Amino acid sequence: MANVSRATDVQSYSRFEAMAGHLWRCTCKAHEHKSNQITKLYFLVNFRNRMLPPLPQGYFGTAVLRIAASSQSGELMTRPFGYSSSKIREAAEMVTDDYVRSAIDLVKVQP
Repeated sequence: MANVSRATDVQSYSRFEAMAGHLWRCTCKAHEHKSNQITKLYFLVNFRNRMLPPLPQGYFGTAVLRIAASSQSGELMTRPFGYSSSKIREAAEMVTDDYVRSAIDLVKVQP
Protein backbone atom coordinates (compact mmCIF):
# COMPACT_ATOMS: atom_id res chain seq x y z
CA MET A 1 0.00 0.00 0.00
CA ALA A 2 2.91 2.37 0.64
CA ASN A 3 4.03 1.99 -2.96
CA VAL A 4 0.64 2.81 -4.51
CA SER A 5 1.06 6.60 -4.33
CA ARG A 6 4.82 6.62 -4.99
CA ALA A 7 6.15 8.41 -8.05
CA THR A 8 7.25 6.13 -10.88
CA ASP A 9 10.85 7.35 -10.70
CA VAL A 10 11.13 6.46 -6.99
CA GLN A 11 12.41 3.02 -5.97
CA SER A 12 9.85 0.84 -4.17
CA TYR A 13 9.74 1.28 -0.42
CA SER A 14 11.30 -1.51 1.63
CA ARG A 15 9.33 -3.58 4.11
CA PHE A 16 11.03 -1.66 6.91
CA GLU A 17 10.05 1.72 5.45
CA ALA A 18 6.45 0.58 4.90
CA MET A 19 5.99 -1.06 8.32
CA ALA A 20 7.77 1.70 10.25
CA GLY A 21 5.71 4.32 8.40
CA HIS A 22 2.50 2.47 9.26
CA LEU A 23 3.46 2.17 12.94
CA TRP A 24 4.42 5.85 13.03
CA ARG A 25 1.00 6.84 11.67
CA CYS A 26 -0.80 4.51 14.10
CA THR A 27 1.13 5.93 17.04
CA CYS A 28 0.17 9.49 16.09
CA LYS A 29 -3.46 8.43 15.85
CA ALA A 30 -3.38 6.55 19.18
CA HIS A 31 -1.79 9.51 20.96
CA GLU A 32 -4.35 11.87 19.39
CA HIS A 33 -1.69 14.35 18.34
CA LYS A 34 -2.80 17.77 17.17
CA SER A 35 -2.45 18.21 13.41
CA ASN A 36 0.36 20.78 13.70
CA GLN A 37 2.35 18.82 16.29
CA ILE A 38 5.84 17.81 15.18
CA THR A 39 6.45 14.11 15.62
CA LYS A 40 9.66 12.15 15.15
CA LEU A 41 10.46 8.53 14.47
CA TYR A 42 13.92 7.47 15.65
CA PHE A 43 15.61 4.47 14.06
CA LEU A 44 19.07 3.04 13.48
CA VAL A 45 20.96 3.15 10.19
CA ASN A 46 23.85 0.80 9.48
CA PHE A 47 26.69 2.89 8.02
CA ARG A 48 29.18 0.14 7.15
CA ASN A 49 28.73 0.65 3.41
CA ARG A 50 28.00 4.36 3.57
CA MET A 51 31.58 5.32 4.42
CA LEU A 52 34.23 5.95 1.78
CA PRO A 53 35.99 3.58 1.74
CA PRO A 54 33.48 1.18 3.32
CA LEU A 55 34.41 -0.56 6.55
CA PRO A 56 36.24 -3.84 5.91
CA GLN A 57 34.13 -6.98 5.57
CA GLY A 58 35.75 -8.45 8.69
CA TYR A 59 35.08 -5.35 10.84
CA PHE A 60 33.78 -6.47 14.20
CA GLY A 61 31.58 -4.07 16.10
CA THR A 62 28.51 -1.92 15.87
CA ALA A 63 28.36 0.53 12.98
CA VAL A 64 24.99 2.25 13.40
CA LEU A 65 23.73 5.76 13.98
CA ARG A 66 20.42 6.81 15.48
CA ILE A 67 18.61 9.21 13.19
CA ALA A 68 15.15 10.77 13.15
CA ALA A 69 12.48 11.23 10.54
CA SER A 70 10.17 14.12 11.38
CA SER A 71 6.87 15.46 10.17
CA GLN A 72 3.74 17.15 11.39
CA SER A 73 1.25 14.66 12.75
CA GLY A 74 -1.52 16.04 10.55
CA GLU A 75 0.52 15.47 7.41
CA LEU A 76 1.17 11.86 8.38
CA MET A 77 -2.54 11.26 8.94
CA THR A 78 -3.98 13.06 5.90
CA ARG A 79 -1.43 12.38 3.17
CA PRO A 80 -1.23 9.05 1.33
CA PHE A 81 0.24 6.09 3.21
CA GLY A 82 3.53 6.29 1.30
CA TYR A 83 4.25 9.77 2.68
CA SER A 84 5.43 8.39 6.03
CA SER A 85 7.64 5.87 4.20
CA SER A 86 9.11 8.68 2.10
CA LYS A 87 10.00 10.68 5.23
CA ILE A 88 11.81 7.64 6.65
CA ARG A 89 13.75 7.11 3.42
CA GLU A 90 14.61 10.83 3.26
CA ALA A 91 16.10 10.68 6.76
CA ALA A 92 18.06 7.48 6.03
CA GLU A 93 19.50 8.92 2.80
CA MET A 94 21.01 11.80 4.78
CA VAL A 95 23.49 9.33 6.28
CA THR A 96 26.46 9.84 3.99
CA ASP A 97 30.21 9.56 4.52
CA ASP A 98 30.37 13.21 5.63
CA TYR A 99 27.46 12.71 8.03
CA VAL A 100 29.07 9.63 9.60
CA ARG A 101 32.47 11.32 9.96
CA SER A 102 30.82 14.36 11.54
CA ALA A 103 29.03 12.09 14.04
CA ILE A 104 32.32 10.33 14.84
CA ASP A 105 34.05 13.69 15.39
CA LEU A 106 31.24 14.72 17.75
CA VAL A 107 31.66 11.54 19.81
CA LYS A 108 35.44 12.08 20.01
CA VAL A 109 35.08 15.46 21.73
CA GLN A 110 32.61 14.20 24.36
CA PRO A 111 34.08 13.88 27.86
